[in-house]
Amino acid sequence: MPSGNGSLVFALARLSYLTGNSDYRLRATNTVAALEVEAMKSFPHGATLLNAYELLETAVQIVIVGARGDSDTETLLRVVLSTSLPNLVLDVVPDSTTLPRAHPAHGKTRVNGGATAYVCRGPVCSPPQTTLEGLQQLLAA
Repeated sequence: MPSGNGSLVFALARLSYLTGNSDYRLRATNTVAALEVEAMKSFPHGATLLNAYELLETAVQIVIVGARGDSDTETLLRVVLSTSLPNLVLDVVPDSTTLPRAHPAHGKTRVNGGATAYVCRGPVCSPPQTTLEGLQQLLAA
């Protein structure tokens, strides 16, 4: 059964990445710091907390700008979902959605009217990817 504290850190980490709100990240980090000694003493019970901390520190955030159901959006989405990315935070946003200012993909848009993927690690996003091959190559690196 997952740890409640670990599940909380997972939720806060994902909220931090999806919203760009650093308060969520601070809360997650503080929770891990408060529980790290206990997690190491009782490792099987601390596994969820450790996995959540790994997500917090090493997430690969992918934003696909495009409409769900459109063939180009679904193609990019299939590439992402068929790649092993244990610390994936995925967001598919339509053109009309503006990501928060603190989000690394804030202001990113479609390229040439087609679905476009951005792969963000920390505060830095990749150049826009619009093709299956380009996204596969980027995710393999």
